[in-house]
This record gives sequence, C-alpha cells and structure tokens, in this order.
Amino acid sequence: MVDHISVYHKQNKTIFARDAPGMHWFLVCYVCNANSIFWNEKDYLESIKKIGSLDLEYLCIAHFGVFTGEDISNFLDKSVSMYYDWMRLFDQHMNKLDDINFLLDELWNTIYRDFFHIPVLKQSLEHSLLHALNYFKNLKQL
Repeated sequence: MVDHISVYHKQNKTIFARDAPGMHWFLVCYVCNANSIFWNEKDYLESIKKIGSLDLEYLCIAHFGVFTGEDISNFLDKSVSMYYDWMRLFDQHMNKLDDINFLLDELWNTIYRDFFHIPVLKQSLEHSLLHALNYFKNLKQL
C-alpha cells in the first residue's frame, strides 16, 4: 500500500507488516483499517495477497501482536472479510452515512454483537468508523 511499509526477513520467515493487514483487538476482534487518505482497496487486497504468498513463520503487526502458523492466514482472511463487512454496512445504509451514532450502533449490533461484554470497544470503534466512512464516501464519490 502507498502509505505502509513492510519488512520481510526471509531467513527468519518473518514479516513486520505494521498496520497494512488490518487491526486486531481483544484477541478475536478485527477492525476495518481503511484509515488513511492514501488507503485504497486495490492496494490493500494486493498487499494481503502478497503477504499471504510469503513463506512465513511470523507475521508481526503494529500495536496488535505476532501471529504464527495458521493464525497468519486466518488473520489475513478475517481482515479482508471485515473490510467487506464494513463496506456492505455502509452500502446498506447509504441514507444514514452522516449519522455516526446510528452507524456505530449498527456496527455494534451486527458485526460486533459478540463483544457486548466489552463496552469500551464500542467507543474505540468510532475513530476507525470515521476513517473508514471517509474512505467509503470518497470511493463512492459522495
């Protein structure tokens, strides 16, 4: 991606991918990472594909930990599916894109319904929601 850098150490089969593949909170929670003015779907998907094609033992992402074994491909797959989940939610609610509270509630009640026991997560989602929503509006030229 244009605004991300990853470093692959071939000998140790380790990639330091920073935020490129996405965000992973509370061990099993994935958050859409469309959070930059330079972010775009094509670059993101190409980056995920490239990372997934490497011979890896370790995937290190910024702020969110280290993945090994099949957790690497699971994380990459879940990051992509979460991105599409968020974009579908925005598509379904085109008439409410300016209602941040509504969208946050929709995210919380659908995509993140299994995390009701971590209420601080809902507050944390708002920042990511605003960035992803800006990306979506630019993508749709709204």
